[in-house]
Amino acid sequence: MKRGELAWEQIGKFLLAILLLTILVLVTLEHKENISSIFEDFKMIFRYGGS
Repeated sequence: MKRGELAWEQIGKFLLAILLLTILVLVTLEHKENISSIFEDFKMIFRYGGS
């Protein structure tokens, strides 16, 4: 594997982690008092956003 390909793979994983954290924070701020709805939102995200 070339060095450049490895770097792009790491950057991709890093950006994906930031995206997931951002979604988690936004959802948490929206539903501070209702934690169960957070998990429902994530189920919907993974069901429709996943492969």
